[in-house]
Amino acid sequence: MKSEQVMYWVLIAIPVVFIIAFMVYPAVLSVSYSFSHPEGTAIPNTLAYKQNFADPEFSKAIGYNLLLVAATIPFELLTGLFMALVLSKQFIGRGLLRAIMILPITIPEVVFLVSMKTMFGEKGVVNSMLFNLGLPYNNLWLVYSPVNFIIIVLVEIWRTTPICALLILAGIQSIPAQVYESASIDRATVWMKFRHITLPLLKPAIVATILLRGIDAFKIFATPYVLSPAIPTMTGYAYNTYYLRFAMNPVGLARAAVSADILALFIIVFSYAFVRYTSR
Repeated sequence: MKSEQVMYWVLIAIPVVFIIAFMVYPAVLSVSYSFSHPEGTAIPNTLAYKQNFADPEFSKAIGYNLLLVAATIPFELLTGLFMALVLSKQFIGRGLLRAIMILPITIPEVVFLVSMKTMFGEKGVVNSMLFNLGLPYNNLWLVYSPVNFIIIVLVEIWRTTPICALLILAGIQSIPAQVYESASIDRATVWMKFRHITLPLLKPAIVATILLRGIDAFKIFATPYVLSPAIPTMTGYAYNTYYLRFAMNPVGLARAAVSADILALFIIVFSYAFVRYTSR
């Protein structure tokens, strides 16, 4: 066998082994755990599913998870699109502005979230500013709904919008300048260029941005867990069920696996439906 053929099969085998080891095998294992019997018998059953769906906290986690996705993705997309359009222009200080824009991405997630939690604390920056302005302030920003949920949404938008902006900016920079020059010759306005050139040619980048951010938003864990554990998500429910409520026993493992499997199902349905809709 020629060396080129060996390299060909090696390059194929590496990602295949990686996918099987770190995606397929854990997924199969999770499904098997979700149908496992709490007493450890080999007979599969749906007891963990029944227990989860009978738990009000699980229903609340599903609701908050879907609400977080619906509340963050549109704002991230629109804000990211605006930032990308601004940064695609030539002006003094553009490099500095780009560096400032990606700052939330460069900070470790937990460090960023702890900083945000401190800002909204009793003696945090937010209360200090309100006190100095003579406005009413709140010592429990991250305790009561819906204020804590709104803060989580705002922090998540702030943290992840730069990712959307970078993805869309890459799409803008791939559009040939000759297209805009031809439109200028035809006396197209700025809005006409945006509506009939930029947006249609940005569709692949926008689709990829929504898909990637949507999948990531479904898996949200750290932001609500650090800022306000009172806001449950499906990943947080799985963690609390396995480690805190049932102390890593078979019941907790089965119910955590159910939460993970339902979350994976949501992601698969969302991805399939979105790709089908955008490919029409």
